[in-house]
Amino acid sequence: MNVVIFTDLDGTLLDHDGYSHAAAEQALDAVRRHQIPLVITTSKTRREVERLQTAVGIRDPFIVENGAAIFFPERYRGFRVIG
Repeated sequence: MNVVIFTDLDGTLLDHDGYSHAAAEQALDAVRRHQIPLVITTSKTRREVERLQTAVGIRDPFIVENGAAIFFPERYRGFRVIG
């Protein structure tokens, strides 16, 4: 079975008060262990999401600024940049 998880950040992956991902750590461990793509979709900026991905050990595509852009990490699962 192929699975992809899409998630918002504020109040879902991150708590509203301190923007901590500690409460989601068990779920993040499962996502990493099973190599499930976790696609963050948020109003935050590219840099904010890249910092968060580094902090939680996730390197998957993400959608920023309410759908204004989608970013794929370089060489992500065989994708390549054309242009």
